[in-house]
Amino acid sequence: VSLFVKEFRSRQVAVIGAVHKPGLYNLASSADTVMSMISQAGGIKADAAEHILFIPAEPAEAEKAKQIIDSLPVELVRQSSAPPQIFKNVDPIVISLDSVNRSANEMYLNMPALPGDVVMVPGGGEVLIQGWVGKPGAYKISSGLTILGAVAAAGGVSFPADTTSVELIRTNKQGQKSTFVANLDTIKSGAQPDLPLREGDVIDVVSSSPRLL
Repeated sequence: VSLFVKEFRSRQVAVIGAVHKPGLYNLASSADTVMSMISQAGGIKADAAEHILFIPAEPAEAEKAKQIIDSLPVELVRQSSAPPQIFKNVDPIVISLDSVNRSANEMYLNMPALPGDVVMVPGGGEVLIQGWVGKPGAYKISSGLTILGAVAAAGGVSFPADTTSVELIRTNKQGQKSTFVANLDTIKSGAQPDLPLREGDVIDVVSSSPRLL
């Protein structure tokens, strides 16, 4: 009698967050990668953030993935926005999906998936648009949302707006703020790149002093 292993049923990876079918997925072969596991979960939703949190398995815990998925609340499994406390001793790998940094992270997306790995796709979160726009307020980040798209979603600029000095205020993980100045006119012409937005960004459309007079 000849026996062979057709499929490794106990070899599982957890794919959670903003994917279409979050849950546990079996590793069929050593050719399975992080990206292929995301594909098994139905792919990334349109409103997901432009990065993935990859938490490598700990070799000593063979049942890590099942324990994690069973312990998470349903809301977190469906739309995770940050690493839960259960991962406080594990450093996740942040894999960028935006057009600027994705090429540098292709190596991570093509890494072989291992039993117990956890792939978290955070929800997109929101950005705040304030100042001289038609509808200032908080807007949910969709995939590929940029400064120009966010301003358009907010009803476009009002008459006193200074379209040459739109400010993008971004806060990093250490709480430090940085400001980028965008010229909507040069972005439209293609002379300046249209920056992709991140969760927590603030767009401030300031006024042009001569127009207020």
